[in-house]
Amino acid sequence: MSNIPLVCDHCGKVFFDYHGSNWCDCGAKWCSETCAELDGYEKENFGSSCNFCRGEDFEDYELLNFVISALGVNREDLVAFYKESRDQLKKGNICKFNGRINFSSYTQTVDTVIAGVTLGHMPKIGVINE
Repeated sequence: MSNIPLVCDHCGKVFFDYHGSNWCDCGAKWCSETCAELDGYEKENFGSSCNFCRGEDFEDYELLNFVISALGVNREDLVAFYKESRDQLKKGNICKFNGRINFSSYTQTVDTVIAGVTLGHMPKIGVINE
């Protein structure tokens, strides 16, 4: 049991581990049975495991590193792209995906391209809504 505040690896909630039952052998910890189950926590005969230590899921930082490497950009490029897209959305423009992470902003009244940036290929087509 611990009087030290912990952060749930699933939901981010701060909790105190008074009962000690939601810990994985890999060090993952959860505030509730529900959060543990959502991360695939399983008690086994000689320990426990979860989606992360079984290699079935990955931390967000690992996925981000994979995506920026696959796109051939660095974190700074991604930050600049995100800032530009937020600025264009605030100005009333539309940010669209057209098979790529391709920022083409249009005014809502006229179909005029204001800016364009392509980061790389993505298979999904949709509209960004913030």
